[in-house]
Amino acid sequence: MTATLQGHLAPDWPSLLPGQSNMDFWTAQWEKHGSCSAERFAQSEYFEKALFHRHNLDIDGELKKVGIIPDRIKTYSRSAIVNAIKKTKTLQVEPELVCFPDNGNALLWEIRVCFDADLVEIIQCPINKSKGVNLCKTKSNSIIIPV
Repeated sequence: MTATLQGHLAPDWPSLLPGQSNMDFWTAQWEKHGSCSAERFAQSEYFEKALFHRHNLDIDGELKKVGIIPDRIKTYSRSAIVNAIKKTKTLQVEPELVCFPDNGNALLWEIRVCFDADLVEIIQCPINKSKGVNLCKTKSNSIIIPV
């Protein structure tokens, strides 16, 4: 992975785990998610396409348009977050929200929008069976989007 690509990834797709370097995180992401595209794309091309889609979808911008902004205290409903994301170019495909419990609330950890192996079409995410991953299933106003 080139230094230029690393510089583009760092602000948009950093490791959030204490003690885990960005490079270790990106390697794990490639092994878990990108390797299904390995016959089609080199690792660097996979990440370039991922960054393109991140900017093209502009999920952050759509959330801000409806007043959903990261905050350590304010909570949002799952449906409000999902509906805002569905206004992007996701073609109304529902994203996955990954949360962790936090003092009776759910702390948003990850927003997943899945693509086909060619990284062209947005698809419904496969059923997640990853150990330790909690999809936000709550319909109440109890999801915190951390700063």
